[in-house]
Amino acid sequence: MHAISLISPGMKYGAFILLLHLTAISWAQNPVKLPRKLCGNFTGIQPSYAFTHHGEAFTMDSIAVSVVLRKTEGTVCYVNPSHCMVTKGAYQSVLKVKDDKTTKWVIVMSEQAGAIPEELWVFPKSKTMVRTGVFPQPNVKLKKLRKE
Repeated sequence: MHAISLISPGMKYGAFILLLHLTAISWAQNPVKLPRKLCGNFTGIQPSYAFTHHGEAFTMDSIAVSVVLRKTEGTVCYVNPSHCMVTKGAYQSVLKVKDDKTTKWVIVMSEQAGAIPEELWVFPKSKTMVRTGVFPQPNVKLKKLRKE
């Protein structure tokens, strides 16, 4: 009795071709890039806020926030040295939204897959940005710094 081969001659190379195809697709994906007019340094103050956790009340003081937007990645940092929590990552999406009178850009970025993304609303005409706070954080309005 002959053993029946479960792999046909055509299937031997099918897995290799599929792997080669998936590798080519991953290399072909370009990073999301910002328009040059959106790049720069933004600063603002996150207002103080209060929240409860397991029945205990907490109050967070106001703190300075800095956002740096580069061509392919951004950084969000609390400026206070004791709270230098930094989010640095590539942009997941950049979307231009036009209303009747204003144009704004929505930028979504995160450090890694599965992390809570940062949502930034940039208004190029007024040179301002709004960082959408993750509950219970309030939204933060930031102004673009001039180049020195």
